[in-house]
Amino acid sequence: FEVIYVQDQTSGITVFGISQKEIPLGAEVIVTGWIDEYDGDLEMQIRNEATDVIVLDTPNEPVLPKVLSTGDSMK
Repeated sequence: FEVIYVQDQTSGITVFGISQKEIPLGAEVIVTGWIDEYDGDLEMQIRNEATDVIVLDTPNEPVLPKVLSTGDSMK
C-alpha cells in the first residue's frame, strides 16, 4: 500500500498516495488533500506527494500509541 499513518496525541489518519517521499518516523508533516472513505475507514487522499506533503525540518519524538481495550474503543 502507498500510505503513511499520521497521528498526534489525540488522533490519527491514513494518508493515501505516498510511495516515493522519504518521511522519517516522528517527523512533523503538513499534508494537503481531501478526506475520502475506503472500506469503511476515513482516509486522506493526496494528488501529488511532492507538493502535497511537506516534511518540516524539526523531527519530533514519535507519539506513543494509546492502549485501549476493544470495549473502550467503542465509547
